[in-house]
Amino acid sequence: MRDKFFLVEIVFKYSILWLIPAAFISGLLVYFVYFFKKNHDLRARQVWLLSILRFSAFMAIAVFLLSPLIKSKIKEIERPLFVVAVDNSQSMAFGSDSISKISEIKQFLSSLQSELKKDFDVEFYSFGEEVNQDSTLDFNAKTTNLSAPLIRISTVNRHRSIGGLILVSDGIFNRGSSPVWLAQNMPFPIYTFGIGDTVRKRDLIVSRLITNDISFVGDRFPIQVDLKAIKYKNSRLTIQFLYDDKIVETKEVLLTSDYQVINLAFYLKANQSGLHKISIRVLELPNEVNRFNNVATRFVEVIDNRQKILMAYKSPHPDIGAITRVISRSDNYELDQVSLNSISNLQDYNLLILHGLPDRANEVLSLRNQIEQIGIPYILFVQADVNLNLFNSFNTGLQITSKSQNVNQVQPVLNESFSSFQLNAALDELMNSMPPIFSPYGVVSLKNDADVLYYQKIGNVVTDYPLLTVSRNVDKNNVVVLGHGIWKWWLKANQISGTSKPLDELVLSLVRTTSLKVKKERFNINYEKQYFSNDNIRFRAYLYNAAFQLVNQPDVNLRLTNIDTRQEFDYLFSKIDNNYELLLGNLEPGRYTFNSSVKIGNEEFIKNGLFVVQPINAELLNTEANFSLLHQIADNSGGSFYPNLAEENFLNNIASRADLVNTTKTYYKYSDLIDIFWLLFVLAGLFSIEWFLRKYFSA
Repeated sequence: MRDKFFLVEIVFKYSILWLIPAAFISGLLVYFVYFFKKNHDLRARQVWLLSILRFSAFMAIAVFLLSPLIKSKIKEIERPLFVVAVDNSQSMAFGSDSISKISEIKQFLSSLQSELKKDFDVEFYSFGEEVNQDSTLDFNAKTTNLSAPLIRISTVNRHRSIGGLILVSDGIFNRGSSPVWLAQNMPFPIYTFGIGDTVRKRDLIVSRLITNDISFVGDRFPIQVDLKAIKYKNSRLTIQFLYDDKIVETKEVLLTSDYQVINLAFYLKANQSGLHKISIRVLELPNEVNRFNNVATRFVEVIDNRQKILMAYKSPHPDIGAITRVISRSDNYELDQVSLNSISNLQDYNLLILHGLPDRANEVLSLRNQIEQIGIPYILFVQADVNLNLFNSFNTGLQITSKSQNVNQVQPVLNESFSSFQLNAALDELMNSMPPIFSPYGVVSLKNDADVLYYQKIGNVVTDYPLLTVSRNVDKNNVVVLGHGIWKWWLKANQISGTSKPLDELVLSLVRTTSLKVKKERFNINYEKQYFSNDNIRFRAYLYNAAFQLVNQPDVNLRLTNIDTRQEFDYLFSKIDNNYELLLGNLEPGRYTFNSSVKIGNEEFIKNGLFVVQPINAELLNTEANFSLLHQIADNSGGSFYPNLAEENFLNNIASRADLVNTTKTYYKYSDLIDIFWLLFVLAGLFSIEWFLRKYFSA
C-alpha cells in the first residue's frame, strides 16, 4: 500500500474576515509603541523594520486564533492482498519423514511469498487451536479448526481488496464447523495446497468415546465407543473397558473387512461420588503405523443430586425458548417454567432465572424479600422497557439513571479481566459478530464488586456500562444481563459457523456459577474439575475477614502434586484487586491434587482439591490427509486445488487473472496548522529578532 499526499489549501474554522479587525488592532499597537511615543533615537528605516516585525508577529497570532486547517488530498494506491494461512497442527508433520516434510513446506512458503511480493501485498497466518498472524511454524498445535482462518481473515480484512486466500493444509480438522459451507460465502477465492498422504495405512483407531461429563449417584450412565480398523481383515480385535484404571470388561471382535467401523455400548452404575476415570483401550496388532490412537480416556464427575432451576417470565419471549433449549439438553438440571405472578416454593430450587420484573412496586418488593430470605441465587434478564425505579430497588448491585424511558441497541465487548470462569476461545471471536440487543437507556453504575463479563458497545463507542455481570456474595453468586433479544445470537452463530456450541457453553457456565451455592467459608478457591493440556489453567481465591469482608493482605500459598509422577510444585497467588489469582498455564496430562493455605491473624485456613488434565490427541486420531475436503473448499469459493505444493501452476493461474489490479482511493484529510511545530519557532523568532534588533539599534 502506498500513499501520496498533495497540499490542496488552507481553510479556517472561523471567518477570515476576522483578520480585518485583527490587522487594525495590530496596527494600533505597533503605532502606539513606535510612532505615538517617540521615546527612542531610532532612525525611520529602523523603526519601519521593527514595526513590520512586530505587526507580522501579531498577525501570525491572529491567524492561529482562527484555527487554520491544512486540507490535504490523499491518493492511496492499494495492491491486491494475498493471505497465506498454514495449518500448524501435529498431523502436518506426522510420520517417520517429518523432518523432510517440514523442510519442504518451509521452502515452498518462502519461495511462494517471494514471488507474490513482487506484485501483491502478502499477509501470513498460522492456525491450529487458534489463528495467529505469525510466520513461526512448529507444527505442534494439538487441534485444527479449518473454519477459524476463514472467519478471521474475512473479518479483519473486510475493507481490503483480497486477491485470494492460500490455504496450506492436510484437510484434517477436529474443531469448529465444516469449512465447506463457509467457503461458499467468502468474497474471495481460496487456493488450497494439499499436504500429506491420502493412502490408507494399517491402523486401529478409537475415534470416539462418548459419555456424560456429570452423572448422579445411583444412575446407570451410557458409554458409547466408535472404533475403526483399517487393513486388518480376518484379525481378532481385543477391546478393554477400564474404570479408574481397572479392567471391568473385555470384548473381542472378528474383523471381516479391510475398513471396518465398530460401534459398542457399555453401561456403568455410578455408586460413589467423586471424579472417576473411564478408558477404552484397543490392544495393538502387528505392523500398526499409529499407536497413539489406540486409547481414549474421559472423566466423569459423580455428584449426589441434580440442580433444580425455576424460570419465571413476565411474558412469553424468544429469549426464554433459547435459554430453555440449552438447559434442557443437560442431564444435570431440572427446569420448571412459570409466569412472574405464579412464583412459589422458591426453597425447592437451586436457581431462579428471571426474564423481566413485575410492574408493581409491591410485587418487586415481595419478590426481592423472598429471594433474600431464602438466599436463592438468580440470573436476571432485564427487559429494555423496565421501570428503572423498580429495577434500582431490586438490589442487583447495578443502578441505572435516566431522564427518559428510551432504549439502546448494544453489542457485547469482552472484559479481558473477567475471572469468574474460563471462557471458550471460540466465543470471543464469535461475539464480535453478534447483532445488537435492546438495553435500558441511561447511565449504568456498579454499586458492588461485580465481575463484568461484557461491556456495552453503543454504535461504534465502547462504554464502561456493564452488559453482563456476575455479582459475588458471601454465600451465592448472581448474574444480571442488562438487555433482551439474545435469541438472535443463536441464529447468527449458526449462520456464521454452523454451530451455537460456544453460546450454549456460556449459558451453562453462568448456570453453574450461580446454581451451586457457595459454602459460607472464609477461604474459597474457584477452579474446574477437568482441563485439557492446552488450557491456560487459572485459579481464583477469595479470603474473608471475621466480618465477611474481602481482604487480600496475607499471602496465599499452594502446593500442587501430580499424582501420577509424584512431582510437587509450589506457587504463590498474585493479589488482584481484593482477591487472589494464580496462573498455572498449561500442565502435563494427569491427575493433580493441591493444598492451599493462608493465615489471617492467628487463624489458618486450608483448602484441598483434585482436578484432572486430559491430553489432546485429536491430531493423532486420524493422520490420513483429506484432499477431497480441500477440493470442495476451493471449488465452492471459485479457487483451485493444488496437490504436492504445485507452486508454478498456481502462479500461472493468478497471472492470467485480469481482476488483480491496483486500486486507487482518493480522500481529503484535515490537520491543524498549529500542529506544525516549526511554525511556533517562526512566531517566536519574529518576536526575538524584533527584540534583538531594537536593543542593537538602541546601542
